[in-house]
Amino acid sequence: MTLSDPIAARVEGAEVDVTPRLAMAYSAGLLLAEDRFYGVDASVPPVLPFICTRFEWPVTLGYRNVLGLRPDELVRGVHAGQDTEIHRPFRINERIQVTGEMVEARDTRAGALTIIRYQARSLTHGDVVTTSWSSGIYRGVRLPVEPFCLVAAPPPLTADPAWEARSTAIHFPVHMTHVYSECADIWNPIHTEEPVARAAGLPSIIVHGTILWALAGVRLADLWLDGDVDRILRFGGRFQAPVLPGATTRLVTVGRNDLIGWRLEDAQTGVIHASGEAQIRRA
Repeated sequence: MTLSDPIAARVEGAEVDVTPRLAMAYSAGLLLAEDRFYGVDASVPPVLPFICTRFEWPVTLGYRNVLGLRPDELVRGVHAGQDTEIHRPFRINERIQVTGEMVEARDTRAGALTIIRYQARSLTHGDVVTTSWSSGIYRGVRLPVEPFCLVAAPPPLTADPAWEARSTAIHFPVHMTHVYSECADIWNPIHTEEPVARAAGLPSIIVHGTILWALAGVRLADLWLDGDVDRILRFGGRFQAPVLPGATTRLVTVGRNDLIGWRLEDAQTGVIHASGEAQIRRA
């Protein structure tokens, strides 16, 4: 399979069982310390909706194998954005299969941009659980195929910065990317190995975009939804500036009715690392 015919650029990921062990390992990878993430005083642990990125990662690797990039170009890939529609919560003991289709690829000033649409389907219940639009940029790399766009990604939601604001601090310990890489099974050496990160033009290893996105979702739910992440119907995020391990950031949110905007900014400088929106199911 090659990308010369973009219609053929589809990859199926391995099937995975949503076990209590997998759900708890994902929460541990995010360094979530609260009992509620590990099934304490409950029959089963919760399955965070953001775990969809863990299921999507094998498909991402499949695309890396067909892009035609050199190994030194592949490691320059960074997550640029994640926009996921959550049709329902994942359930313990169901079997999930993720399929993906590269729907857009083009060159940008920063490098080759690709957008993949993922669908996580329950083989146990026969329905779609999440649909994601994920964009990535290979920094300083030229696209090895003709640019194409099969389907346009949905436009982002728009929150008003004048709405009610709530905020909280989020710290990223120096060991976090190493723990997350193993617990979430999402490994890219730019997040764990200093020489690789510097060779890719980064100042140091950087925190995974999927960590920023997931923790923003968890803490947004704490601020607005009494911790009920299952009320999030759509969660989008765009990654603008890397976060280095050891940093402390501030999650700033603004909300009204069924829409909440968020941004993750440096606690000292105010530099915005990521921003996005959440569509909420009313209680």
